[in-house]
Amino acid sequence: LMDKNKVLKEVHELLLNQSIKVIEKYGEFVKSDNLSTVEWIDHAREEIIDTLVYLTCLRERIENERRDNS
Repeated sequence: LMDKNKVLKEVHELLLNQSIKVIEKYGEFVKSDNLSTVEWIDHAREEIIDTLVYLTCLRERIENERRDNS
């Protein structure tokens, strides 16, 4: 299935690479019982904020490129 879908293949590769990074950093896969519910929520919120920063930077880049090409 992934051989036929470039997007799924890329997502799968990202998941594998991220899993390897987690194991290298923490010595194990993510486990649902190693953080409290509140800690998981806080961790997710931090990740969402990081994503928002990245998307804002990319949006600004696109706007600058459009302005420069006009």
